[in-house]
Amino acid sequence: MCEVQTHAVPKRLARQFEGLFPGRNLGDDAHMIVTIALQTKHRQSAMSPEMLEERAQLYGELVGRMQRFQSHFESAGHWCDFVDPATGAPFYTDSATTLVECDERYRKLGFEILELGCCRSLCNKTFGQCLVMTSAFIQAPEAEINAALYLLEGDGVASADGGAVA
Repeated sequence: MCEVQTHAVPKRLARQFEGLFPGRNLGDDAHMIVTIALQTKHRQSAMSPEMLEERAQLYGELVGRMQRFQSHFESAGHWCDFVDPATGAPFYTDSATTLVECDERYRKLGFEILELGCCRSLCNKTFGQCLVMTSAFIQAPEAEINAALYLLEGDGVASADGGAVA
């Protein structure tokens, strides 16, 4: 299962991400943030070989979906980049700034960060602690972004009604 959400980037939120994409002012033009969370079988706060194996597999799935999503917008002449879930660094942009999954800025995008004493864990209302996620930053009209969400939601094939075919 996956959960995809879109977020407008008003100037106040854009300031939170300054430096992540050098040379790009997220507050100037119509930028959006799209988050995708994939449900895991294992709680991400309980370290185990099975959890780490599942995490690595799903990171690959996230990157594949995001690469299709980014390619779609690039071919349409729109800027798009996403955060590599394994490193927190922008995937295509050279940047010294990162956005790791337990970064406090994700609270502004509807996620919760749990302080567990030994570590921190990202969670949301849908999957609890059983998730891995990443985010894309796009400069494109909202309608075009919404029309392309099927690339993130399923296997990348649009159905007749524009949704994803799972």
